[in-house]
Amino acid sequence: MTTGNYIIVAVCLATVLFLVWKETQRANRSHLVWRIVSTVLTAACLLFMVIPFTIKVQGTKESSREIVWLTEGYHPDSLKIFLENTHEDFSLHTSDISILKSALPFHPIFIAEPALLIDSIKSFRALHVFGYGFTKDEIKKLNKMPVIFHASPLPAGLVAINWSTFLKAGELLLIRGSFNNVRPAPVKLILNGLHTNLDSLVIPAGKQQTFELRTHPKQRGRAVYTLLALAGKDTVESENIPVEVDSISTIKILILAASPDFENKFLKNWLFKNGYQLVIRTAISRDKYQKEYLNSNEVKVNRVTHLLLDKFDVVIADAEELAALSREELASIRSRVEEHGLGLIVKADSFAAPGAFYAKPFPVFHSTGNIRKRLVLHWRSDSSSTPASGGNAPALIRKLPGTQPLVSDEMSRIYCSSSLYGLGKLVVTTLNNTFSWQLAGNDSAYHSLWSMILQKAAPPGGSKQNWLIEPALPRLNEPVQITLRSKIPVKPQVNLEKSNIYFQQNPWLPLEWTGNFWPTRAGWQNIQTENGQNLSLYVYENTDWKSIYAYEKYKLTKKYAHEKLQEIKIAEPVKEKYDQLPLPKIYFYLIILVGTAYLWGEKKYRSVY
Repeated sequence: MTTGNYIIVAVCLATVLFLVWKETQRANRSHLVWRIVSTVLTAACLLFMVIPFTIKVQGTKESSREIVWLTEGYHPDSLKIFLENTHEDFSLHTSDISILKSALPFHPIFIAEPALLIDSIKSFRALHVFGYGFTKDEIKKLNKMPVIFHASPLPAGLVAINWSTFLKAGELLLIRGSFNNVRPAPVKLILNGLHTNLDSLVIPAGKQQTFELRTHPKQRGRAVYTLLALAGKDTVESENIPVEVDSISTIKILILAASPDFENKFLKNWLFKNGYQLVIRTAISRDKYQKEYLNSNEVKVNRVTHLLLDKFDVVIADAEELAALSREELASIRSRVEEHGLGLIVKADSFAAPGAFYAKPFPVFHSTGNIRKRLVLHWRSDSSSTPASGGNAPALIRKLPGTQPLVSDEMSRIYCSSSLYGLGKLVVTTLNNTFSWQLAGNDSAYHSLWSMILQKAAPPGGSKQNWLIEPALPRLNEPVQITLRSKIPVKPQVNLEKSNIYFQQNPWLPLEWTGNFWPTRAGWQNIQTENGQNLSLYVYENTDWKSIYAYEKYKLTKKYAHEKLQEIKIAEPVKEKYDQLPLPKIYFYLIILVGTAYLWGEKKYRSVY
């Protein structure tokens, strides 16, 4: 109560005491008790008319409502058992139209998304989720509401997949993933392309196992491979693997050979066959050279100058030929590598000038131990069994800080390594008999190795690596987010299938722009930028990669439910709730009328009698 209320109470109490005292002083003491009672009640009711009088009453119980939400993959038996073993009155909801038909006995209510239901209910303890759970966007809209996840068993089939959609010519297509085989029989995975089975493996019965399939694409441009899962003669799954292979014909290469040999001859033929623009200068004697021009115009190569090197992207040179160059020629190569991004590949068994700029990061030495004549070399994720020619083991390269080993054996001994040098790249290889792989019919290993070496040395081209698509497997009529990491803070102008994509700048990273769009057709899509660059995007049907999407929802929902586990207090008893309600003033008013009427009537009665 406030200070004013205390004053009112004190005044009323003093008035009541005065009136009671006056009643006791009267000569006629008949009905004295009733007169005092009426006086006190009337004064008290006048007080309660001024100061609200409240009483404590039992209110409504704290809301204990819990909701059941059905998602893709839910099991009716699990839901039935749950509902039978609980005394709560659950309401069932779903945003999947197909579930409305399959769950008719449970009478679910359709709501477009969980967020709409949450906004309409002010207080409840948790959301019971059956099935595989929610998508990333749906979880964001849950507004931190506690979730109890009644997860279904992991979806059968492909539950994880990864591959590079954009490849350089000659690069290995490597498909990695995980397959959940719930069948009592093994499942065979097959990578198929151009009506040919390119690779395969078997997933044992009743196991979830990682897998790896690989091939070297022979085509240029776009292609769609197929990943098949076969159980006997039945096709369990069939998914598209889109791949785009960049053309390499624009890469211009200068070869400086110290003498004619088989290694350079086979390398020259392979480069020509794969469309590289190629100029070869082979030393015959002092200042006399044999010159060849393949897929290229004729240029003067007697001397290595700045003007000559500006016409090429990569130089492949024998260490002996580099040592034979004049100081001015070597300075030109160094300048173009350091300042203009020229790539330099050096083939060396040893260095005549170990202090040269191209040799210093790569100390070459011969092992005193016994290296087997047949080596298993590893580069990237590929491996090949390669024989060493004539029993002579290749030289080794010592690893120094700032270098990246590219090719090594099972003992981690290095045979090819790379390093940045200014704006350009240096690559040194001691493998001087790779031509023998082709003679032995191991063309794929040769193709893979030299493609990898050239990609490491060549200047970066294109800007596909600056674009990020999310989700990685975009589907028809579902939102897709495209992110551009640019080198200049200028808003990009991009359109997809003649429709503009509007970008928003990241407030923390000014060089990052993000836009959203909804693809309206499946298959390859063209994304065009304001500078005329065409990028490729493949959109899948809504029925593609169902198990991948289901597993992704399973992981996201399980993680979210675990994080909110501490916020769910299911075991706590529901507390009684009491409310302070004001007593209606009509009652006080009626008592005042009765009290004053009695006092008035009693006074009149005494005056008459």
